[in-house]
Amino acid sequence: MTNINKIRIQTGVLTRAMKDLASYEKEATQLRNQVVKMVEEEKEQHDINMRQQCLEETTQMIPESLKRIEKAYNELSTLVEGVSDDDADSRGSEIFSKAMDVLAEAQTILTERQPN
Repeated sequence: MTNINKIRIQTGVLTRAMKDLASYEKEATQLRNQVVKMVEEEKEQHDINMRQQCLEETTQMIPESLKRIEKAYNELSTLVEGVSDDDADSRGSEIFSKAMDVLAEAQTILTERQPN
């Protein structure tokens, strides 16, 4: 498999991992709001507990998603760095350009969410 095909595939892996993270974060926010609303409306404690359990499970997936993003980021970075400066066709391709954009987006995500 050529490097540009590997880059295309790894770009897709990284993009999917970032979408997963966004989805888990959105779901966690929605579940938090639902739990607060259920408490305010004095719903059954069992129902509240079940919703809180869903929230906990979703929240636990966020660090896992960040690990997958970091792994995919490192793999894609290595592939991109492996493309030589002499390979103008690859460096000028749409796939390479998209990979660079996705790497920049992933770097922002990883920087914003680093543990203190």
